[in-house]
Amino acid sequence: MNSALAQRFGKHPAVVLWHISNEYGGECHCELCQAAFREWLKKKYGTLENLNHTYWSSFWSHSYSSWDQITSSIEGIGETAHHNLILDWKRFTTDQAVDFMQAEKDALRTFSPEVPVTTNMMGFYDGLNYGKFREVCDVISWDNYPNWHNGQESLPAYIAMAHDWMRALKPGEPFLMMESSPSATNWQPVARLRRPGMHELASLQAVAHGSDSVQYFQWRKGRGGAEKFHGAVVDHDGSADHRVFRDVARVGERLHALTDTVRTVFPARVAVIHDVENRWALGEMKGLHNTQYQKGFMEDLLAMYRPFFDQGVNVDVVDEEADFTLYKLVVAPMLYLLRAGIAEKLSRFVENGGVLVGTYWTGVVDENDLCFLGGTPGQGLDAVFGLEQTEIDALYPHDKNSLRLLPDSGLHGLAREYQTGDLCQLVRVTTARTLAEYGAEFYAGTPALTVNSFGNGRTYYIACRTGQDFLNDFLGVLIRDLGLRNLDIALGMSDRAVMDFSDVMEHRCPLLTAAAEHPKIRGLFLLTAPLSLINLDLKGFRDVIDEARDYYDFIFLDSPAGLGDGFQLAMYAADRAIVVSATEPAALRDAQRAVTKLMGQIEDIHLVVNRVEPRMIGKLRTTIDVAMDTAGLPLLGMVPEDPQVTLAAAQSVPLVLKTYKGAAPAYLNIAKRLLGQRVPLLHIR
Repeated sequence: MNSALAQRFGKHPAVVLWHISNEYGGECHCELCQAAFREWLKKKYGTLENLNHTYWSSFWSHSYSSWDQITSSIEGIGETAHHNLILDWKRFTTDQAVDFMQAEKDALRTFSPEVPVTTNMMGFYDGLNYGKFREVCDVISWDNYPNWHNGQESLPAYIAMAHDWMRALKPGEPFLMMESSPSATNWQPVARLRRPGMHELASLQAVAHGSDSVQYFQWRKGRGGAEKFHGAVVDHDGSADHRVFRDVARVGERLHALTDTVRTVFPARVAVIHDVENRWALGEMKGLHNTQYQKGFMEDLLAMYRPFFDQGVNVDVVDEEADFTLYKLVVAPMLYLLRAGIAEKLSRFVENGGVLVGTYWTGVVDENDLCFLGGTPGQGLDAVFGLEQTEIDALYPHDKNSLRLLPDSGLHGLAREYQTGDLCQLVRVTTARTLAEYGAEFYAGTPALTVNSFGNGRTYYIACRTGQDFLNDFLGVLIRDLGLRNLDIALGMSDRAVMDFSDVMEHRCPLLTAAAEHPKIRGLFLLTAPLSLINLDLKGFRDVIDEARDYYDFIFLDSPAGLGDGFQLAMYAADRAIVVSATEPAALRDAQRAVTKLMGQIEDIHLVVNRVEPRMIGKLRTTIDVAMDTAGLPLLGMVPEDPQVTLAAAQSVPLVLKTYKGAAPAYLNIAKRLLGQRVPLLHIR
């Protein structure tokens, strides 16, 4: 059929994309598939001895003595106690689906070699590992059917997360929303109508997360069949005089005005790890909370994602096969199974200046679901996190514990105590520093939250399952400290800063056109950075800066945290440097590393001490003096801890336009000193 269609329509100018099959899924346990599974196992393991060892099949005397004894792991047919057999069956099923799609694609390629191919996926469906489709599928597309208006507060974030998962399957490429309903979805538990404006909002959410299309199932409602009452653009009466039709027309108008976004790249500096094979393994393991689907992983994933969603921070949802070099922050909830060299990649990511957040039940088993011996997290992640996992306590629903922040945690703006439940990992710190401790049980006073410096980066380890309140506050601090809210958003210029400095370097746009002026502050211009700084031409960047000197009195290069590519680029082009550091020892140590790098390139370096708490000022003066002496830097200014800084950034309003109290006068004083004025230090009280 595919060959016949390609032969008949493959050269037609209206055919721009082939849509193969529909929502791949399901399993086949026939004799042919059983035989194919055995051949798949033979290729993977070579011998039964290797297979038996990997399956640990001597336990309960379940060793295989013949390949013919092996069948799929379906209940009533095959063995269900071999967890790795179950994982292998799911991997085999995925490989079969990928192979089938490749066969369909090959049939089309014979007569239509230039037209790309897609198939419609289903978000977080875990019957197949969608990551394995990224090579055979030219364009990622998916079917989006949220049950809006169900009272679930987190649903918008969940759908956004699904968009980010689909988009990140092919990095740097847009995706397609292949199916959606403009109204009710008849097969959902409650087929509720979309309220006025909801269809437009949901459609634009998809576009905002990188979709190049808003498409529907279905154009016209059918007269019969299982989905005759499914939402459609045209109802049974065939009339355009309907609310739903007008809603769709309105979406079309909005999309027409957004044609410039087509094929644009969705920039993200945060990655959250969602690995389907890890989910499979969590689902099969026995222990912790066996009544929770996949041990609550998806709930953890969404809870970790929501703070970024709420603050407008772009996120890629990636699997363990991802390249992490593009990111500043990686969040890895419940990374139980390690595969695809993930431990080495995360280690290298942190060494090069990245920030990693991990949680309980990390690095427990390898890709074959065999426990690591000699301690966990395995494969060197114990050194990356600076701790060893010892035991994990599963709590009944009525049991609660608490996470109590230590006074010297340096996590400004967090509450002193947060309630925890479900899971409490017990750890022994090696090089990590404890930020918070458990408040109850026999492990009260032991670490519940830690930080560890590793290479040029750092890691945080959350040892217990917390509420959304803690994750909002904690990840909110990282969002602020790492500058993850893009500067254009924080300045209220997201609709103005369209071009970046790579456009100037590659002569796609002149400098004065690319630099966008602030709508309220005359003379303040912003030129954003491209998504990736890897392999960027240093001389070309310096040429852009040299050109800018002819037009601007001051040029500030906002260097990202860490000593990665962004820092190197800024250091190469700058004449002066301002090192900004908080007061806790880890931050001051990181500042010293930055100063060491800078001193070989820049002579004029000053220190700004950030987030100084008034109640600590007496104690901190000594710390600041030591920091100045150690780094050999003159002090340019001290900025007090001020919640208005976070609020102003969230509202996309520069702080100095919002207030003259708190940190605002400190910023103004720093600006005056840069102009050469003699201004006394702000009296922080």
